[in-house]
Amino acid sequence: MNEVCKYHPDRKAIVHCYRCNAPLCRECIAYRDGDRYYCKKCFDYILEEEYEKEIEEIKIEVRKKQLLALLLIFGLFLIALEIYSINKNKEYLQKTYPLKREDLIIRQNIKSLVKYITLGENLVKYKDKYGKYPDNLYELTIAFPKIDTIDIISNKGFIYEKKNNGFILSMPKTGSRKEKIRVEKNNIYFEKLIKDR
Repeated sequence: MNEVCKYHPDRKAIVHCYRCNAPLCRECIAYRDGDRYYCKKCFDYILEEEYEKEIEEIKIEVRKKQLLALLLIFGLFLIALEIYSINKNKEYLQKTYPLKREDLIIRQNIKSLVKYITLGENLVKYKDKYGKYPDNLYELTIAFPKIDTIDIISNKGFIYEKKNNGFILSMPKTGSRKEKIRVEKNNIYFEKLIKDR
């Protein structure tokens, strides 16, 4: 190479800047990347370009996080608004249509009776499946795990008694209702609903 350095005319150039192609002496090589050499001016430019690129990437990442945070806040706001709306509607319904104690007792009695009848139905299903009635309610819950054998009002178990080819299912003795389901050997389902024990 018979050229002189761009920045030191009294020195012989040994390489060219990869970016601007200026001849450089050993002292003017600011950066080397493999067989690529850069003068100080070009290296500063590359550094600035990389810095700006990195800053832009950071800004994009920050914007993404800010947007995600805003969406999360908006979602929480919508949930809070929904909860407030439900509570307001509940308050309005309670003021407009107050639930009397008698109504609550009637509802509980209906739920208790539905649970009681469902239990009786499942005893019949058990016989259809296994050819006999279970010896106790525990056997029924093993066969049908979702079955609930507890009365909703008294919080005590329903009374089950296997009788010959049938069964008697009664409400708990301390319950508010005195129904009794009797299934006889002719298997007429709920043949008798006896209110008095």
